[in-house]
Amino acid sequence: MISLSFLPTNIFMFFIKFYVNICKNLEFFRYINKMQNLKQYVNEILKDHNDERVFSFEFDGQKFWLKRIEKSIEGSFLTKIFKPNPYKSFAAEIKKLEILNEANAPAPKLVLKSDEFFVIEDVGEPVSRLFKYSTDEKFKHEILLKAARALAGLHALNFAHGRPALRDIAIKNDEIKFLDFESKFFSKDLELQKCRDLLVFIHELYRQKISNELVKEAIDEYIKANGSEIYEHSLRLIVKFKPLYYLLRPFKFLDKKDLNAAISTFELLLPAAKSKITSI
Repeated sequence: MISLSFLPTNIFMFFIKFYVNICKNLEFFRYINKMQNLKQYVNEILKDHNDERVFSFEFDGQKFWLKRIEKSIEGSFLTKIFKPNPYKSFAAEIKKLEILNEANAPAPKLVLKSDEFFVIEDVGEPVSRLFKYSTDEKFKHEILLKAARALAGLHALNFAHGRPALRDIAIKNDEIKFLDFESKFFSKDLELQKCRDLLVFIHELYRQKISNELVKEAIDEYIKANGSEIYEHSLRLIVKFKPLYYLLRPFKFLDKKDLNAAISTFELLLPAAKSKITSI
């Protein structure tokens, strides 16, 4: 390696900056070349997946997912009338990903787009699937706390998911990402959507038979990750819907997953809301 220590400082710094710029440009051209090759590869494999709207594939040692536009709307006559225009919905889905990527939010990276399809990087296994096949309680504990922190991080960036169920939360290389952001992503009442996210997340934990202690830990983790304001607003929201709790409670004996999860959510948060009010 050639030593440049004999050069004056300003010339030495010029060479350093010049070298850094060359490296950046080479990296950029490599990326452009890779994207061009990926686009060509995608156009080829599309012919082999005519009947699949969503499918995964590997390219250059990396896993990706391709999603096509839903051109034909399945269902009844009323479903076809009231379901949003597929092209508008598809364009909105791409727009969401672009906005999230620009903000470096915990969401899949969009790598290719067209009017007919888009391609995203794989973000790992859904947490719900990992939970289904794992008996490692420590592993589950760590993932849930990471998910709670990631949700608070998403909210701190001024985004809401709309339905953060465990099937829409994935983990890869110790990193949490959220999938399938809801149509209310562009809602003006962002604070309400964030509160809804937190309540849906808590409800989902109870649906998955997560212990009361671990649910409390997940909430504490969310609060510690700058989520205290949304948590307090969520408590006020749960008090507002308190009559619903009294309506649901007599039917607990039916032992329905969603029903019992809703009752458990109320039973956890109503006392917390009460103690919060009395401490003010």
